[in-house]
Formats: sequence, C-alpha cells, structure tokens
Amino acid sequence: MMLRFKIIGSSLFLLFVIVKVLNNTVTKNISISEPIGYYVKLPISGKIKRGNKYLICVTSLKYIQMLKHLGLPYIRNQCPYNSPYLIKQVAGMPYDLIRITRSGVLINNKLQQNSFGFSSAHGTKLYPLPIGYRTILGKDEYFMLGITPHSVDSRYFGIVNRNQFYKQTLLIFKENSS
Repeated sequence: MMLRFKIIGSSLFLLFVIVKVLNNTVTKNISISEPIGYYVKLPISGKIKRGNKYLICVTSLKYIQMLKHLGLPYIRNQCPYNSPYLIKQVAGMPYDLIRITRSGVLINNKLQQNSFGFSSAHGTKLYPLPIGYRTILGKDEYFMLGITPHSVDSRYFGIVNRNQFYKQTLLIFKENSS
C-alpha cells in the first residue's frame, strides 16, 4: 500500500514538473493575426531577424487596455503594466523607411501584404497610424506586422524597441480554424 502511494506521489510530482516546464516554454496564440496554435518560446540569441516571430510587450497604455479588453493573455510581472504579450513578425528593421498609405504599409517602398489599416476589432475602436505617417527606424527599432489584415500590430501601437522583445517563437502545433 505504501509503495502504491509513493508511485502515485512520484507520478503526480513528475506530471507537475512536466506541466511547469511546458507552461514556461510553450504558449498558445489565440489571436487570428498569426496562426492559432501552440508556439515554443525560445531565448533570443543573436540579432533580431526580419521574418522571425517574437513575443513582444506593448508599452502604449492606450493599447494595453484595448488588448486586455480583447482578452489577450499576459504573464503577470513579465511585461510592463502587465501588458498582454503578442506574437508578431518583424517586418521593419533598423534604418528601414516606413510609410503608411491608403494601400497599406510600405517598407523601403515595398507594399506589405495584408497591411491596410482598419478602425475596429470585435467592437473595440482602434487608432491606426495616420495615412501619410513616415519614419526611418532608428537603432534598435522595429516595425511588427501580423500575417492577416486584422492584426493589432505596429500599424496601431507603433514602433517596437529591442527592449520590448520577450522571446522568439516557433509554431509547433497549428489548430484547425474551421
């Protein structure tokens, strides 16, 4: 009987450790701006790369409230102001020219796919960067985009600084979106 309790106790402890490790290394994306599914969180090693996806912390208080209203997850005490974290793709790198036009976002005069702005999501008012906005990204500044036009990304909350990057992500399991 005592052996049975030890086995059960050991099994429960092992299950706890596995869940704890997975909770710290895997995150679920529930937003349609990137494929819905599970992403492994990796340390950021080396330089930030265009096209890679990262977990970022939003620092604009206006957008933090909006993202919370949309129900996006956050990790307590991870991002400033307990901001929800977002998985976004790096589209603009330091020293790139960013322009907002009626057609969408131009980066170095190349129109980015699915990058036109919209003014609301799920009944929440959004405030996109104005048409005519133009900037050259500085050192350690990035412009983040999702892969769908309905992504709340740098078109709304603006430039992301290197210190807002939390982890690199890699999709490991995509859920069917039927």
